[in-house]
Amino acid sequence: MIYGYARISSKDQKLDTQIEELENFGVDEIVTETITGISKKKDLLDNLLASLQPLDTLVFTRMDRAGRNTLQLLQLVEELQERQINLVIMNMGIDTRTATGKFFLTIMAGMSELDRTMIKERQRNGIALAKKKGLYRGRKKKYTTDHPGMNHAIELRKTTFKTVKEICSITGVSEASFYRRWSELMKEKKIIKILKNKARCKRCDDVIESKHSHDFVTCKCGAISLDGGLEYQRLSFKNSIDDYDFSLSEYEEIEPEPKKEK
Repeated sequence: MIYGYARISSKDQKLDTQIEELENFGVDEIVTETITGISKKKDLLDNLLASLQPLDTLVFTRMDRAGRNTLQLLQLVEELQERQINLVIMNMGIDTRTATGKFFLTIMAGMSELDRTMIKERQRNGIALAKKKGLYRGRKKKYTTDHPGMNHAIELRKTTFKTVKEICSITGVSEASFYRRWSELMKEKKIIKILKNKARCKRCDDVIESKHSHDFVTCKCGAISLDGGLEYQRLSFKNSIDDYDFSLSEYEEIEPEPKKEK
């Protein structure tokens, strides 16, 4: 299918010329819209772009109908190219169904890549200058030390034997953010040391204890298991957390050992 798009900025303008040019080109369907060019959202054009299928052709009478500036046009060209949709801009003689048109896409893609590279370079230079002046603070953290969700997650990790996945599901904190914050606490603040890794199975009433770092023990009915001894080890939950009674376990918070100076 060949689709034509015609746009005017205000109602006192006329679409007649664009429509006639598109009809003479031989489009199958014409979509018209009255909206200013500086508007980022063009509903009818957006809907048309979403409905296009591979090997369809989109026709504009002029370049400014396709994009207000070079950046918008580059973005459109890249999108259509990725989706294997042809582009025709009549007043520029651009037709990506031809070898010349494909060459135009190559040039436009190169310009787009150059533009992105220059933006990144300016960003790096700006960050370097800000760091030199002591003004750069980096990206603002989403989870600060005062964030209730993160604090709740840390508290659950310290006082329960829930898995990280369970904790993050309860608190709404992402696992990546939690691990990052937990790693910071490990380095800067206190950590938990298990003194007695002991639990009772609520199903068979069996009491099990893991005394060594690689000691794996299971209760009689196989509902619960412990993995780890007196080092900081997490517990393995074969079934539900509700099957465990951890009142027999003991742990304490300790200060991490200071790093040795080289």
